[in-house]
Amino acid sequence: MKSSWQTSREPTELVELGDRARRFASEYLVDFTVAKAAKRSGISVRAAYSYLDDPRVKALIADGRFRHSESVNASVAMVLSNLGKVATANIDEAIVALGGPADAISLSSRLAQLPEHVRYSIKTVEWTKHGLRIVMHDKISALIHLGKFLGMFFETVDQSKASAPPIKLIEPHMSAAEAAKLYQATLKAD
Repeated sequence: MKSSWQTSREPTELVELGDRARRFASEYLVDFTVAKAAKRSGISVRAAYSYLDDPRVKALIADGRFRHSESVNASVAMVLSNLGKVATANIDEAIVALGGPADAISLSSRLAQLPEHVRYSIKTVEWTKHGLRIVMHDKISALIHLGKFLGMFFETVDQSKASAPPIKLIEPHMSAAEAAKLYQATLKAD
């Protein structure tokens, strides 16, 4: 199937990407939300999804992601490493090291002596009228993010919010003529 941006004479690789596709890719990099990027770039959500299927737009988005990650000196390994630190940290180590009477200087030096994965996992340390209060980063959230990266969890798409009408399926109770008509309609939609 030829899309509107392809001509019959030029291979896909030689057809230059249009301004709308470039604008959509740029807006998609803001928050990685198709509907919002489509609205900001002035195109329909359906067109936005078709742009996401275009290998040239995918390459443009991948390049933008790479440039963003370089600008903040981030990598997949660094993100996974830090999520792993949060997910595996044990608050007992922090309590043992930081417990007892302390002034700001001794507390600071004891914090510095904690293992890196425990230090990284501590969100806040404060003195209250009841004593030391240690708040750790959310371990469950870190584990969920790691699980998603490893492919353990799949996010479902809410089809009720999609702009396209729902796809009708061929069902056992349909006659052969009804099934053929439905099948033909799906071929025309492409």
